Amino acid sequence: MLKFKELLESSTPVLLEFYSNKSLACIKMNLVLQDVALAIGTKGKVVKINLEKNEKLAEVLQINGFPTLMICNKGDVVWRKNGIQDYETLKGLMFQFF
Repeated sequence: MLKFKELLESSTPVLLEFYSNKSLACIKMNLVLQDVALAIGTKGKVVKINLEKNEKLAEVLQINGFPTLMICNKGDVVWRKNGIQDYETLKGLMFQFF
């Protein structure tokens, strides 16, 4: 939980993916997230959190679907969505916070 709090308080925007290795949708998101990470470079972060290893965090954040994506900026969750998202949407959202 402490590492998650550090991510929330990051000085750069953070795109979080809460995923399960058992979810086909999460597997499909891998390439999209890699491309977003390349596009934003050092201006932000893309972090994947395996909820099979972080069940307590999933409960606290009420994660019910996979993948669940969140963007955190300066301590606040500014965007959250379940399901597959496309590259342009995620890149555009991240670029709003630079």
